[in-house]
Amino acid sequence: MLKAEHSVAIDRPVEEVWDYINDPRNDTEWQSMIVEAVQVSEGPVGVGTV
Repeated sequence: MLKAEHSVAIDRPVEEVWDYINDPRNDTEWQSMIVEAVQVSEGPVGVGTV
């Protein structure tokens, strides 16, 4: 089985990075397999909301 890892140093506060990756509107910018992601219900992101 093939296993690959990659890491990147991000010069931003942890909270800013978390807010960015937790916002589905940004998914297409950092996840190449995603074409579109939209939140379909109000409230925090969780199972079944994106």
